Amino acid sequence: MNKEGIVIEQLLSPNKEEVLKALALVRESENERFIQPLITTWINSEDIDIREQASQMLNTLKVKGFERELMEALRKGIWKSHHGAIMAFLWNSGGNPTSFIFELVKMAVTGGAETMLECFSIIEVMEGPLPEEQLIESQAFLHQAYQDEQHDYNKKLIALLSNALADKEVDVD
Repeated sequence: MNKEGIVIEQLLSPNKEEVLKALALVRESENERFIQPLITTWINSEDIDIREQASQMLNTLKVKGFERELMEALRKGIWKSHHGAIMAFLWNSGGNPTSFIFELVKMAVTGGAETMLECFSIIEVMEGPLPEEQLIESQAFLHQAYQDEQHDYNKKLIALLSNALADKEVDVD
């Protein structure tokens, strides 16, 4: 097994010392392939120290490709209950996922209030210009979601997302 595979195996180990050793190696690494196993460790560990270290690393990702890896994590149905936190990792790490706007908006609305708030945070600081087609699809989706939503608080969050997108510069290429 290669070094990367060994580190991933250690990250997923039930042995605390093995996990802590792997966390130290991941912290020094520039490998985006450790992100999803790191999320798995964060989700599954009952050890507070391990969860805190994993969370700290996920909130400060700087490796190339981290946005793509976090989007892959968001697509995993098994992690749906963690979408808000994963979006927070994306925001806290300074992600600018302009090519995933519609996907983020759709996940946010179907994920509920926490996820919508995290998505709003991402969109609010997103640097443009943003792809016109993504913005149009997102606004159409949000319009329909607003019409379908029964709860006033969620309607306000949907409107907040829509307004944040409306304020963005559009790339008309």
